[in-house]
Amino acid sequence: MSGSNEIIFDKARFENKDKMGRDLIFMIREGLSSNHAEAILPHRPNLLAVDPATGFTAFHAAAAVGRQDLFDLFASAVTPPYSQRDNLGRSPSDLAAIVARDFELCEHICEMEAVSLGL
Repeated sequence: MSGSNEIIFDKARFENKDKMGRDLIFMIREGLSSNHAEAILPHRPNLLAVDPATGFTAFHAAAAVGRQDLFDLFASAVTPPYSQRDNLGRSPSDLAAIVARDFELCEHICEMEAVSLGL
């Protein structure tokens, strides 16, 4: 089988957590399954690594494609960068609403942020 869900990290990439995080952004855009994401997380990719071309983190990518399952999975590993902006000035909640047109995800992200701020 081939395809984005079949991408295998080589040993050098396992050792470079930032590179793994940027590779994860690509895989999310290409349709990463929840099962594959769960298999990758134990290798501790840097979920806050930024793709220099877009300014996306894994959280931005998940929000942009409307993947609440991935956003929540990543949030179980590290606090999301709720207010971090991409290269066009958009936060993950902005991307959920504007790009994915997923208003429920946008609201979910905003609620998560409010909880994290103790509101």
